[in-house]
Amino acid sequence: MKGYHRAPVWLLIFALVAFATLAPQSAGAGPLGKGLKGAPRLSAELRRQLIALGSAGELFYQPNASVKRHIVVLPSLNFNPERMAQVKDIDKYETRTLWPLLMANSRTRISVVTSRAVDKAVLDYYFDDLMPKSQARQWVEFYNAGDGRSLALSRKLLEQKSGVLQELKQRLGQSKDEAQVLWPFITKAEEWQIAQELGIGILGPPPQQEAFFGSKTGSKYAFAKARIKQPKGAIGLRNVEQLVEQIDKLVTNYRRQIRRSLFWQGRLDFERAFVDATKHPEKYGIPKKAVVKVEDGAAGQGNALLSLAKLYRYGKKGRRAQIEAELRQMVFGAEHLDWSGFSRLFDRDGGIVEVFVPNVSSPSAQVMITADGRVRLLSTHGQRFLDKEEQVYTGCYSLGKQPYLNEINRAAHRVGKVLAKAGVRGRFAIDFVVGQDHKKRWQANAIEINLRSGGTTHPYEFARLLTKSRYDEKSGLLRRIADNQEVHYVSEDNFIDERLKTMTPAQVIAAAKATGEHYSHETMSGVALNTVETAATHGKIGFTAIGTSRAQAEKHFASFKRAFLAQLAQHSSR
Repeated sequence: MKGYHRAPVWLLIFALVAFATLAPQSAGAGPLGKGLKGAPRLSAELRRQLIALGSAGELFYQPNASVKRHIVVLPSLNFNPERMAQVKDIDKYETRTLWPLLMANSRTRISVVTSRAVDKAVLDYYFDDLMPKSQARQWVEFYNAGDGRSLALSRKLLEQKSGVLQELKQRLGQSKDEAQVLWPFITKAEEWQIAQELGIGILGPPPQQEAFFGSKTGSKYAFAKARIKQPKGAIGLRNVEQLVEQIDKLVTNYRRQIRRSLFWQGRLDFERAFVDATKHPEKYGIPKKAVVKVEDGAAGQGNALLSLAKLYRYGKKGRRAQIEAELRQMVFGAEHLDWSGFSRLFDRDGGIVEVFVPNVSSPSAQVMITADGRVRLLSTHGQRFLDKEEQVYTGCYSLGKQPYLNEINRAAHRVGKVLAKAGVRGRFAIDFVVGQDHKKRWQANAIEINLRSGGTTHPYEFARLLTKSRYDEKSGLLRRIADNQEVHYVSEDNFIDERLKTMTPAQVIAAAKATGEHYSHETMSGVALNTVETAATHGKIGFTAIGTSRAQAEKHFASFKRAFLAQLAQHSSR
């Protein structure tokens, strides 16, 4: 072929022998990271505690439980204190997890603990609009710490020594005939301590398991143990210096892959190929981008996209400097972050780097591990994102019967079994990216585990509880218990409009109801608000559209947005 040089046979044989000793290593520091220890083991005492806690998972997910139950809802956003301090009125997001109110009845008492009192209009919306004629109000109790600081609710409660926890403990002690359990948004040492002080079970993992498997590195460890597909990369990185080193190894391995490919074709024009790979990496089967993630980032806010393509043309000389230059030019998931801030986070918390996998869909699965270690698949979703690179989550939709559904179901069960064996209990979610290979075969890569409630939790629960449904693994959908009717939903977690900041919760609710698309109990379809109190503080609300088909749910979703915008315009013109 013109422009290419054929290598003699003896040189090809020599090269194949030489390349056998240079076979690419697993990108980064191996499947679990060089020198990285495995998951922490449960002590005998913790194992006894898990048994003593009772079957919290079954207790939480039995809508017609024969036993009376008392669920204490603790929507504590227990993330990094430094990051939380940067978000004013972050406690307003606690009201996003009020959906357990929909479970209240004569056999299920709900106690909700929040940082500040929940707005009366929001409570009236739940009891009068979402649960009309249910008399649920008499089975719900509210407690608040009276503390609006940007600090985890659990930390506030423990700081008080007496007060809310003491009051709640006395209340729980009055009902010995109830099975009692704490449901936290996330389970860290503080939440675990609160459960112990209250003397009740907790729906969540022991703190040491949460700290490990709730990290990006712990997720990768679990995927490796479960033997499911995941992107290549390096984990357990402690600082930016190690990050640069592993990116360098990643690029080196892909340059070796290009060399091998050319040798098999009898070509020796390596440098030309390296330059060509910067423009067309897909021709050589190598990634264009990588994702750098801080260990405890959430909702994509700790992610950054790195261009790998520009690095393929550089050999050892000059490559490190170019890597450092590309790191400074990354696209950051959090708008307020630049390389200076991101690098400080990475040096403090550590993280991972993995290749970016082009995808057709980004589904997730929610899983429950019961107190006795059984794994139950709760739901599967497709995810919606704010950015085209799909790093910042904004909503979800019911997945349905997709060609890759069975693969996701199997992977979720396998990961669940790994976590259950390690002592994890409670609810978690797994994020995937799904695409097709060159033979049009569907492939799912597991990305990370969210060992807590998340953005897909409340849309699923609103749809499940409002329509009285249960999840069907085979169809990937909720189905109404009464008539087996399919239930579809589409959610929005980040409907942002500055005009919302001028509105009270009561005005937001009134505007939603005036759209003509609000949820109807007669048709079991329409739009329900799930986040209201963030309107005045953050100019943001969240909602879920429900229907008996994907088309109907999408129609409710789009019509509600149009009509709600019209209501905002009308409000601002007054």
